[in-house]
Amino acid sequence: MISSSLAPTPGLSVTNAFGRSPHMGCGTGTTAHSSTAGCLTIACPTSIVRAAIRDLRRGRRAWQDLGAPYETAWCRVRIAEALAAIGDHVSATMEREAALSAFQRLGALPDAERATSMLDELASA
Repeated sequence: MISSSLAPTPGLSVTNAFGRSPHMGCGTGTTAHSSTAGCLTIACPTSIVRAAIRDLRRGRRAWQDLGAPYETAWCRVRIAEALAAIGDHVSATMEREAALSAFQRLGALPDAERATSMLDELASA
């Protein structure tokens, strides 16, 4: 894992399409507290995290438009991580609950458990 401290603000890591990302290569952003392997971890200013949230939301809409609820749910997890990193815990909770509900509807219980673990780890950090 490559790390860099650009600013003493919440971190953001980017999972590339070839890592162990479940997103089928959507190139998503997550906080530095993520347990996702194969990430580049960078401490980013809040403005960059907000831009990542905007891009993640675009990705979520694209997956929704394609009728891909599993990928949409993972985008929601990543959005929740980024929102929590900038202190927007209300919105993060809404995204988290939507993701977990989708995983449960899909019968993707291991993914629901993994997402819960990731987000709980973030909340306790």
